[in-house]
Amino acid sequence: MKAKKIFSSLCIALYAACTLGCAVPAQFAYERGMSALKDKQYEVAVVEFSDSLQNAPKFYQAYLRRGEANHRLGNYESSLADYQKAVELSPKDGLAYYSRGTVYDEMGDHRQAALADFDTAIELSPETAYFWAARGNTYLKLLQFEKALNDYNEAIRLNPKEIVPYSSRGNALLELRRLDDAIKSYDQAIELEKSHALAWAGRGYAYLEKGDYENALTDAEEAVRLDPHLGAAYLTRGYAYIRARGDYSKGIADYSEAIRLDHEEAKRRGKEESFFYAYIARADAYRETGQLKKALEDANDGIEINPAYHLAYFSRGRIYNGLGRESEANRDFDKGLALMETSASAHSARAWLYTERKNYAKAVESYKEALRLDPELADAYQGLGNVYRAQKKYPEALKAFDKAVELDPTAAYAFSARAGVKVDTKQWADALKDFNRCLELAPGFASGYYSRAELHSARGSSEE
Repeated sequence: MKAKKIFSSLCIALYAACTLGCAVPAQFAYERGMSALKDKQYEVAVVEFSDSLQNAPKFYQAYLRRGEANHRLGNYESSLADYQKAVELSPKDGLAYYSRGTVYDEMGDHRQAALADFDTAIELSPETAYFWAARGNTYLKLLQFEKALNDYNEAIRLNPKEIVPYSSRGNALLELRRLDDAIKSYDQAIELEKSHALAWAGRGYAYLEKGDYENALTDAEEAVRLDPHLGAAYLTRGYAYIRARGDYSKGIADYSEAIRLDHEEAKRRGKEESFFYAYIARADAYRETGQLKKALEDANDGIEINPAYHLAYFSRGRIYNGLGRESEANRDFDKGLALMETSASAHSARAWLYTERKNYAKAVESYKEALRLDPELADAYQGLGNVYRAQKKYPEALKAFDKAVELDPTAAYAFSARAGVKVDTKQWADALKDFNRCLELAPGFASGYYSRAELHSARGSSEE
């Protein structure tokens, strides 16, 4: 009996020694991997974590961290395999699900899987703020803006000192057209960290949408200064150059830089390009400057990156229309409407197409539907005014342009268009005031000078 006890004790001691012998090198390798991860030496980190797992095949943390290193290298399949193993070894740890969800999200076409992982992570650890923020980011990419907003609000409630959710919330509010609320959210991010370039870029775009072009350009310039490698900063500045100054060459140059930066980042990380906004913005700029072939190439690229982005189809539809490819234009407008049927901007875009085709009855119908959905959509009133003017319904046209100017007093085109109606109805003095205001707002608007010259000619003021 005594011999049995001695033998048993010896076995336990030998097992402990063996376990300790395996654990020590595993731990050392793990620590070397963590050091390499910290120094961004991701290839080295993968080797060290693999060495750790050779000695301890059930070392959960080593799988988790090797998954992170593989993710950083753009080795998505290897990263997913590591995170899957981490989930199997520790199914009650929300971090493993969150980590796998971030890979799914970045892969682009696996976002429903990402949502499922973030759901589980939040269920397991509902007090972890960045789990909520991550799910909000995925909702934002899926154009589910209200859900994104709710998640960002919860992330901020849980950790009000974290900067990024304020910027992300601003982006969601921007998409929901709650521009003043978006600006407040960006303000909060900037207050927490003055050097947060994303917030400056976002706020610049919100100012742009409000028609405050100079503040938009100022914020965009600051974003570029703070982070010359941030594509969003160039995108916003490109918009501002075109809308504030009518400078298409600078705008296109900035969109191109945003695309180049995204391409370099995608190449470095071995992933697909993601900055579809920049392609669509450049496509619109090319179309507006008559470069339709280049415009179509960009629109195609933007849609390939994100086929769920409804506005991309409206952009390409306009390009097809300019190329005389009517059936393809119709198809794209139908697709855009199908993706965002309740969007006022979708119906406004469709109305534009009807106007181009001189189908004025359908155009009026679509603009009115847009205004039913969003009674403060200045662009829709401008479009409606154009249709009424084409039909020579001058009182209705003036009423529509009056509303457009009221809603957006910085819209140079609305003043020019209203001046045109006043010229048609021989209201010379009022027309001149509108042309003058138009050119104050947009001194680079060539058509404004031409139209004002015609007015001077009609009034007999040849020298002017």
